[in-house]
Amino acid sequence: MADYFDRLAALLTRHFDIDSEDIREGVALSSLGMDSLSLSEFGLLAGEEFGISLSEDILFIPGVTLGDIARLIGKKAREG
Repeated sequence: MADYFDRLAALLTRHFDIDSEDIREGVALSSLGMDSLSLSEFGLLAGEEFGISLSEDILFIPGVTLGDIARLIGKKAREG
C-alpha cells in the first residue's frame, strides 16, 4: 500500500500544490483544502495514474482519507 500512498501523495503535491508535510495516511482529503472540483480532478488523475476507474462517490465520503483511497486502489489492482 505504501507505493499507492506515495504515488497519490505525489499527485497531490504536483497538481494541487499541497505541502508534502501535510499529507499523511490518516488525513481526510477535505482537511487538505480540497473542494469538490479538486476532488473530481484528483479522482481523474488517480484513475489515469493507476489505470482504474475511481468513483467520485468514494472521494466525496465525509472524512475519507488518502489511506482509504490507497487501500481501495490496491484492492482494485489485485482484482484486476
